[in-house]
Amino acid sequence: MLLALWVLIVQIIRHRIEVLYPWTVVVRIGLSAVLLGLFVYSGDPFFAVIFAVVFIGVLLTGTIYLWERGSPSTRAG
Repeated sequence: MLLALWVLIVQIIRHRIEVLYPWTVVVRIGLSAVLLGLFVYSGDPFFAVIFAVVFIGVLLTGTIYLWERGSPSTRAG
């Protein structure tokens, strides 16, 4: 599932479909919630590690998206 999500995100970036950028963050937030729920339910540390990896990606992508969205140089072109 994570591999399919990665392929989708790479294709969105490669084809510069900017309208879908925020949805990559939304989908990964949902995926993070499911992984956190699986960790709480099972207690298996595997889910905590995968959650951490996905959530770091959410933070990085969200931060860069918000930074570029507010940048005057990207709005001018």
